[in-house]
Amino acid sequence: MNNLNKNIRSIFAVTAGDYLGQFLLCVECNSDNHVFLSLPDFNIIEVSHIEVDRGINSKILDFIERVPSKYFKECLVKYNQVKK
Repeated sequence: MNNLNKNIRSIFAVTAGDYLGQFLLCVECNSDNHVFLSLPDFNIIEVSHIEVDRGINSKILDFIERVPSKYFKECLVKYNQVKK
């Protein structure tokens, strides 16, 4: 796994800002952004890699856990439905 993809399957609690109280599950990383599925609202949110790093360092994004593969697969199904 390269450094760009290290957060895939990670879920973060948002402790401040527009998404306060939501959980963000990292579902993919592209060259510019991390792509998150917000829970419980199932919105797709793209955040630049720099902003993700800042959020983690400032504890705005509070790491919870790496989601087990079987649950992550279920979340990917929902992500692909929302993405359409």
